[in-house]
Amino acid sequence: MKLFNLTGKVALITGGNGGIGLAMAKAIGEAGASVIIAGRNENKNNESIELLKNFNIECKSFKVN
Repeated sequence: MKLFNLTGKVALITGGNGGIGLAMAKAIGEAGASVIIAGRNENKNNESIELLKNFNIECKSFKVN
């Protein structure tokens, strides 16, 4: 049973390329949302995107400051 259904929603997660932010991005993505990660470190953003894609989560990232 799914407790949360975020299908069709988009979540913007600042600092989503590591730690708690990445864990939240994964959980929100697993609940069905598309995920956008906004972070300062482009390499960490890309690594996070690859990790999320391994869980079949639709995601993108943007380098922001």
